Amino acid sequence: MAGGRAAGRGTGPIPVVAVEEVTVVWASAKPIVEALRSNFPKDFANHYIISISDLPGNFGGTQVSLQTKRKESVGAGIVDRIRNGTIFGFSKELLPLTLADKEAIFTLESDQFSVRARFDLKEMIYRGSLAV
Repeated sequence: MAGGRAAGRGTGPIPVVAVEEVTVVWASAKPIVEALRSNFPKDFANHYIISISDLPGNFGGTQVSLQTKRKESVGAGIVDRIRNGTIFGFSKELLPLTLADKEAIFTLESDQFSVRARFDLKEMIYRGSLAV
């Protein structure tokens, strides 16, 4: 834990969690699902699924979103802990993605750290279509 002060957060020390590296994967991408033979809980049907691993055990006050430059961000509608991390589900209905969106940005903000990952949608073409 390191001490520090930030405007608007009181005068006490602010805990800092050292996060060297995390892994963020678009887990519902068709090639990944086919290669790993992924089976997600049925609640995740019709959702984009992003997994993140190597996070510290407890991350309170978390806000998670997925957005494009052209569309409003959406929050994770469902979250589930899995063996090697956490999966976040984002409604395909609330954020319909197309190649015209160019990129999708995943953001996780907690009280102690933040994670941001950009996904280039033109690199997510599989068998001739967007495979998210």
